[in-house]
Amino acid sequence: MNSYTVTKLLWIVPLLLLFASVEASGQHRPTYPHPPQAADTATVENVQPQPSQRARLNPAELQQEVQELSSLAQDLTQDIDAVNRGLLPKDTVDKLKRVEKLAKRLRKEIAP
Repeated sequence: MNSYTVTKLLWIVPLLLLFASVEASGQHRPTYPHPPQAADTATVENVQPQPSQRARLNPAELQQEVQELSSLAQDLTQDIDAVNRGLLPKDTVDKLKRVEKLAKRLRKEIAP
């Protein structure tokens, strides 16, 4: 081997190792940012919990809504008989919407 080839190898080998190390270091997994902390933690700790829905439960109002729901269910039974005969009373859809609304409200009040 002549001195030119040896000198060339002395430059090429370190450069190849340098490029290989740079390439390998670029393949690490990225770190994902973490969410920032709350700006003012004192206000978060001093917040009073909302009173539970059960504390606001009005038994008389609940009873009235249950009676209305029962009445609508009986009316709808008669409307369904008419639908089976091919007639659709004009307020049937409104009654069904009201039943849905009452049932949703009662479910929220009673269920935890």
